[in-house]
Amino acid sequence: MKKIKLKNRIKMRMTTRAIITAIIAAMIIFSIYSAYAETQKPKTKTETTTTLTYTQNARFDYTAILKNNTVYNTKILYPGQGKIFKKITDYLNMTFTYNFISDKKTTVQGQYTVTAQINTDIWTKTYTLVQTTTFNSTTATANFKIEPAQYEKIIADINEETGVTALEPKLTITASIIITGTSNTDTFYESFSPAIEIPLNVNLIEIQTPLTQSQSDKIKKTQTITLKTSDQQLIIYIATAVVGAVLLTLFLTITQNKTRTIDEMEKTIKKIRKKYGEWIVDINNLPLSNDKQILMIKTLDDLIKISEELGKPVMHYTSVSANPGDQHTFYVIDENTHYKYVLTNEEKADA
Repeated sequence: MKKIKLKNRIKMRMTTRAIITAIIAAMIIFSIYSAYAETQKPKTKTETTTTLTYTQNARFDYTAILKNNTVYNTKILYPGQGKIFKKITDYLNMTFTYNFISDKKTTVQGQYTVTAQINTDIWTKTYTLVQTTTFNSTTATANFKIEPAQYEKIIADINEETGVTALEPKLTITASIIITGTSNTDTFYESFSPAIEIPLNVNLIEIQTPLTQSQSDKIKKTQTITLKTSDQQLIIYIATAVVGAVLLTLFLTITQNKTRTIDEMEKTIKKIRKKYGEWIVDINNLPLSNDKQILMIKTLDDLIKISEELGKPVMHYTSVSANPGDQHTFYVIDENTHYKYVLTNEEKADA
């Protein structure tokens, strides 16, 4: 390949050439980085999905069985109908209901136990109200009876036996549930222990916790998925980087900055004007020389000497279409002869 000579290179402003170079270089860097990022992408990913959502609901209901009294005109008091006074209450008839709800068809098997626990500040004591009972459906029901006076007598007996009065006694009713659930895709195990509290050794029986309680959960599965890889994008990035490198090399080869040449030439012209300003006259058009003899003068100093001897001014013509190094021409015009000097790149440094 024939080497491109410097004088055949395209001259461009330094700023323009730098901007184009930066754009091509940025394209190359972006393509290389994108190609590297493409090779670093994970081949697999972890995905977590919810396969089952479910809720366990529990409800404690009661009716207060009353003794003969003048407060209420009934012997059965339902929730919300009035205060439960201990002295006119025989016992509480309680019902516990369990219900399992899910977003998919699920088979449920489980068991429950209902206990009553006396809690004080210094001791506890537990009694079984409903023995362990199994069930094979999404619902289960238990019935039991609570006699507050019975548990208060136990507290009194223990206080007398120990000689220490236990404080803040209360009765905690707990339903302990354990289930095994099976859906189309999952088998799971769950426990649920809803409870209510009833204060003891008080004249007003108040259930201090919500009668309805819920517990929700989800079953999630995590799986590793193999991602589909495509070499097409990687090839595009690599090809873009290669093309960009070729373009950058070609651009830098066939172009050069003209800023420095013009700047140096202008500096040279300023020196000439400073030194020979009184002899130099700027002209806009080339002098006609069809019938004149043209003598090329080797140096500007020699042309100045001729100007002095002939008493003629030195005419300076600037060509905007010439190469940056050959655009300044100086003339001394005599009757039959044109003395001509061209300022070149090689000579400007000696001006």
